[in-house]
Amino acid sequence: MARIAVVEDEAALREDLALYLQAEGHEVHQAGCGADLDTVLAEGADIVVLDVNLPGESGFEIAARLRATSDLGIIMLTARRMEDDRLTGLDAGADIYLSKPVSFRELAAHVRALGRRLGSVPVAESGAVPPPCWRLDRTGWSLVAPSGTTIRLTKLEMRFLLRLADSPETPVDRHTLSLAVYGTSLDHDSRALDALVRRLKTKVERACGTALPVQALYASGYVFSAILLP
Repeated sequence: MARIAVVEDEAALREDLALYLQAEGHEVHQAGCGADLDTVLAEGADIVVLDVNLPGESGFEIAARLRATSDLGIIMLTARRMEDDRLTGLDAGADIYLSKPVSFRELAAHVRALGRRLGSVPVAESGAVPPPCWRLDRTGWSLVAPSGTTIRLTKLEMRFLLRLADSPETPVDRHTLSLAVYGTSLDHDSRALDALVRRLKTKVERACGTALPVQALYASGYVFSAILLP
């Protein structure tokens, strides 16, 4: 689909953004500052997802520089919510200005729309191969991989995946997941939830050779980044 450069100085958030957009089918490269971005752009890109508060050259300055020399799509992400900041970003050349914390699902939708407008993301044709789907078998307490492999689930694993399936491609916070899985909040010790996810991902990969598309998101929780049919 689109070639995307994610520019964010917080490594954890940058990695989460890149993983989510990769799961959407895009080619994604990461940069922590304007100089890193220039290296990435030498290889080509269609869309830049750009933080404002960066070391050295600010996101506003980078956006203005890029817009002066190219027609790249520019999506700005920032914790600055004042109208003046938004107008500054748009005046600098941003196509879209989103405030943090951003919904990854909303960001992906903006990327698709911007890519179509720029011509980098083709409109799906009839007869195109549909994206791979995972399916939960409630009666059989199992997860069915796109390959057709069936993986038996424990009660806790089933509860975890069912809660993610209720919010397709949308991050679910740890508190909500703890209530769904354990019936109580485990905010005092989130390691139990993380350990459950690690065991589940290992089980799935051993069973079918495919990584389970469950991702931990920065300051959010977890998201199932593929299609999961409940």
